[in-house]
Amino acid sequence: MAFIGWKNFELILVNFLMNLKIKVLFIFSLSLVFFLACEDEEGKDRPKELVGTWYLHEANSSLELTSKIDQTALDPFSKGTSSLSVKGNSSDILLNHMMLQYDPYSGEEAFILSNRPFFDDFSDDDIFPSILLILGKDDMGEQIAYMQAMFSPDEYGIYINESDFVYDKDNHSIQIADTLFAMNMVTGEPDQSDYHVLYGTYQAKTINLSANIPKGFDFPLGSQEIVSDQESMILEENGQATMSHIDSYDGTKYDELGEWHVEGKTLYIIVEIIDDYDGSTEIDSIVATYMVNGSDLTLNEEGDFCEGESPDDFDELSCYNYFELMFALQLNSILETNALLELKLNKTPHSAKRINMNRFNVDQIMDQFRQFKLK
Repeated sequence: MAFIGWKNFELILVNFLMNLKIKVLFIFSLSLVFFLACEDEEGKDRPKELVGTWYLHEANSSLELTSKIDQTALDPFSKGTSSLSVKGNSSDILLNHMMLQYDPYSGEEAFILSNRPFFDDFSDDDIFPSILLILGKDDMGEQIAYMQAMFSPDEYGIYINESDFVYDKDNHSIQIADTLFAMNMVTGEPDQSDYHVLYGTYQAKTINLSANIPKGFDFPLGSQEIVSDQESMILEENGQATMSHIDSYDGTKYDELGEWHVEGKTLYIIVEIIDDYDGSTEIDSIVATYMVNGSDLTLNEEGDFCEGESPDDFDELSCYNYFELMFALQLNSILETNALLELKLNKTPHSAKRINMNRFNVDQIMDQFRQFKLK
């Protein structure tokens, strides 16, 4: 459940970087845990202004990266300063968003470009055209370009060819001048009469990192899933807390029970989480500063995404390595990935209309990319 603290806060970015589900751990000091466990129940403060049902309607997240060295990061959340053009039967389509994908099969990097932001809500699937372009290498080590294009509800195609693209790693830019031909899905042969021309230079927006100085910027991955799951919580006078959310994919509602109290302006919520697969339980926590303004409640949480990482959660790459790949940084160069999450709740129930988050799935696209071999 995304709303209930960093321990069970799934890093959505791994859906785009690797076919993994990585849970980040927000580890509290043993002294704090001991204090919470031993504190006299009768002495806990539970202000009446917090009692009631609170519905989450807005979440904002940011990330502070601290690098060991001076370097320039790719900004995968922002539109590039220049674009690649796709020219076919229609007018030019500009590919102005780019992210990197590490291919665990080949050990190579692939570059994925689109005319739509990768990390936006894809619930509106009636936006046309929608283009995904992958630039990488095939099994023989040859550079290829693979494009999925949906120009209208009835016009869809896959285009592929060898590519002479050039990637400038220092400037995070790509130059290309290629012609891609439609792939006949039955015969596997290219259709020379159906083609699109790719040309231009894509220049990514960048983030300058200075050694040992935290750099903050918006990090939409940390907040999108939370809002889509229609989170809510019930805080009762007797100290019981009920945390609820609705799965944005299948509409299933989940409840977790626990307890709550405050110390000063810090809200503590401790709940028991039951694993859906093996039935095991674990304890998760919210530790957040809070502010009540009438019927509005704001919570602020902070923690390092990668602090307390478990080796079992990763393959050959560490948690920091995933961020380094995402932002096209030198491997083993990140010191800290500090996340800040602002949650805005009020007493207004969620709309009955549920948001369906159809997220961009890079792993699925990469699987399709790997199955094509140029003849």
